[in-house]
Amino acid sequence: MPPSAAWYGRLLASQMRTMPPLPNADLSGKTFIVTGANSGIGLEVAKHLASRKANIILGIRNLKAGEEVKKDLMKLSLDQAIDVQIWPIDFLDFDSIARFARKCKEETVTGGLRLNGVVFSAGLYGLGWDQTPDGYEKVTKVNLVSTILLARLVIPLMHDCTEFKARMVFVGTALAETTMVEKFDLDNPIAQLNDDKRYPGYEERYNQTKTALHTQICQLMTRHPDIAFVDAAPGLTNSPFFKYHGLAVRTMAKIIGRETEKAARNISLPVLELTQSTEYHNDCKPSRFDLPCLDAPKGKKYAENVWNDIDQVYARYEI
Repeated sequence: MPPSAAWYGRLLASQMRTMPPLPNADLSGKTFIVTGANSGIGLEVAKHLASRKANIILGIRNLKAGEEVKKDLMKLSLDQAIDVQIWPIDFLDFDSIARFARKCKEETVTGGLRLNGVVFSAGLYGLGWDQTPDGYEKVTKVNLVSTILLARLVIPLMHDCTEFKARMVFVGTALAETTMVEKFDLDNPIAQLNDDKRYPGYEERYNQTKTALHTQICQLMTRHPDIAFVDAAPGLTNSPFFKYHGLAVRTMAKIIGRETEKAARNISLPVLELTQSTEYHNDCKPSRFDLPCLDAPKGKKYAENVWNDIDQVYARYEI
């Protein structure tokens, strides 16, 4: 449904809250993948981890930008020896996702990689209908299908230990609560998202993909209880990312949008402290994802069918 006055009120109240400082955790010897770390939220999360002595694998499409990020992260490591690696990945290309996952497996088997966490920050906000050669609408492929494909491929490689539970943190958005779910195709969800005749516009498409992503995070929580998962929303951020949203959201982002580093704390905190799966994280604490229809039979059917659609892709690339 379109955002209600009550939703805007909750958003405003959220934006006015002060984000607490992050704890000074020691992540020595821990390794995290951070996708989309060349800018924005992903970059700030990577900085948070580097300053706490974590080893970081940057999943980045632009390798030149990755080298610059690596230099910045090494400076933040407080003279501690951390390992920062740059691995290429393109969320518009399933083969690239599979190559990245295979490299993870190779490093786990022969290189001594112990993967403790993954932060999924890579995302796309399109400005109109655009499709990949294999028939996927681009925002759908990046924000939903490729993200869950990568998660499913690397889950078997996660290192769980008693003192630090393996975890996956997905960058979500409160805007997903405003999706017009009544227009979802329950039986063929991905086919609907890839159908140009049913394209709802770029703003709603972004929201749709984030709502669908939330349903799949919940699926992961159920299917993999040994790993801690969370959908974490950074809140409105005063960054170029929101410049194409509607007037109300753009105005709020400009006036009350959080600085990127402060917004990233909503993502970094569960990376540091998550010990069990939490459906949603907002304002640096567990919160309720306010879209009750997802818990109804139709919502559960939709989530299951999105999973089944992505499963067909996963079956082609399982490592």
